[in-house]
Amino acid sequence: MKHYFSLLLSSSVVVLGSVACSVPKQSEDVASAENAIRMGKASLTVNLDAATSADSLRLSLFSRPLLFNDASNDPEWCQLERNGNTWTGEIAMDMTRKDGNVLVVSKIGGITPLAQINVGLDQDNPLILSFSLDADGRISDAESSGGTGFTDWQNTLWTVRDNLTNARIAPADPEVYRDCEKFARFYAKPEILEATDSVLLSLPASLAESIRQEFDRRNAAVLMSYRQYAVDFGGDIFGIDSTEISNPPVDYYRFLNTLDYSSSMLNDLSSSTRHLVDRILNIPALGIAPIADTPIAEWQSQLNEKLTQVIDDPTPLLIDLLTIDSYLQQIEYDHVPLTDTQIGNIKAHYSESDIVKFLIDR
Repeated sequence: MKHYFSLLLSSSVVVLGSVACSVPKQSEDVASAENAIRMGKASLTVNLDAATSADSLRLSLFSRPLLFNDASNDPEWCQLERNGNTWTGEIAMDMTRKDGNVLVVSKIGGITPLAQINVGLDQDNPLILSFSLDADGRISDAESSGGTGFTDWQNTLWTVRDNLTNARIAPADPEVYRDCEKFARFYAKPEILEATDSVLLSLPASLAESIRQEFDRRNAAVLMSYRQYAVDFGGDIFGIDSTEISNPPVDYYRFLNTLDYSSSMLNDLSSSTRHLVDRILNIPALGIAPIADTPIAEWQSQLNEKLTQVIDDPTPLLIDLLTIDSYLQQIEYDHVPLTDTQIGNIKAHYSESDIVKFLIDR
């Protein structure tokens, strides 16, 4: 299942379903409570037109969890239950709302999807989709209500991610790999994002901004990985000796101060938040120690002091995500389960938060 989902979310995925009629106008941005880490379920109802032959169809819903790690975690998924031409289902979520989940329509026993639709899910606002589907997977008469307010009938999100992926190419100048400042300037080229601006204009404003921020997070993760990129690509392509490449000084990482660390980090379409917090915790110049059995408040105080060298005002959410990720790195990368002391620390510090469920109960 993990491999199938990876194919669906790959930037090179082939979009098989398309909208045959004019695309319905998307609802305006939905006014809702602040997005937050929250364990629960979001519901989806799909109504297919009576003329659509439903007997041979299977509908499944896929969603990436927050701080998803491709190497260790399967995505959340559910197979929707059918009653006539209506399918219903609930999927586990660990944030209040999220765009870019994937509804897959396929033939029972088939491998290639007939159609796939990016959908926005909200635990407090059930999503209802209605459409017709012909034998070739073409969608028509499409309507949606609820969820986050955005249903991606035209697979715009795939187009945006294709553009962003294709725009970010490896530097062809060997000096870029020898100098971290030149490396940073190469990846700061504004035309990388400008290539997608015309597509982003077709999206609701808040979703377009989320995608821009996601690109910024992914780009920041690349910049934080300077030495790894320089050794791997500079060495393989240009034969640069790894001893010529040093870890950047702490001032190099001041680009992190330009990112948005609000709850928009939670509406993450492709694990950019996990890439970001993973890299921050491992910046050599900051020397952030794993949380281990340290009381959370003590570790967060030390973390905040180190972070202010590169981020003027780390948000409580960023501090919490870095705390969670320090535990996850121990569990997933070091293959060491939480100790009794760590479990006690988590329950004591996050007694009023779903972070306890996020780390311990799921």
